[in-house]
Amino acid sequence: MKTVNSLSGGKSSSYIALNYKADFNVFSLVRTNDKLCQYPDKKVRQIVSDLIGKRNKWGMVEWRKPSFPLIDNDITQKEVQQYWNKNKSVKFNKGYYNNCVGCFHRNPMFLNKMAQEHRNKMEWFAKMEEENKPNTFIKDVNYKQIINFAPQTEISFDDFNECDSGYCGL
Repeated sequence: MKTVNSLSGGKSSSYIALNYKADFNVFSLVRTNDKLCQYPDKKVRQIVSDLIGKRNKWGMVEWRKPSFPLIDNDITQKEVQQYWNKNKSVKFNKGYYNNCVGCFHRNPMFLNKMAQEHRNKMEWFAKMEEENKPNTFIKDVNYKQIINFAPQTEISFDDFNECDSGYCGL
């Protein structure tokens, strides 16, 4: 059986790729047709699209046997963060907390802060809710309301914990 690391480009999956060798490292990519959410560099988008087209081959594979090396080895978010703080050759973008800008597990105040940095991407979430009324991603609040929150005080990304297993908070 072949081993595979599923990578997102985030801190935890990058840590796994560097510290837990596998036969294949597969980059997980979310694609959208929403023009406002496209990666801004057209040339890079075309390179990625060409690579996906060449490599998008389906085939039969033995069923997976998942493993969770960070859990199995008691590696916490704190250790992953310390690792990347020491490794200065890799930088994660401002406002990085995981790759899902609009993660519905996040605190609405955090999502509002993300909307200030990535408004077009957050508007995509609001648009999906609008198209699928009365369904929302988060109970008791919708993304349009979150985007339009008027914070009483300036908050920074440092005021929040990193998203860890779907939980974010102050």
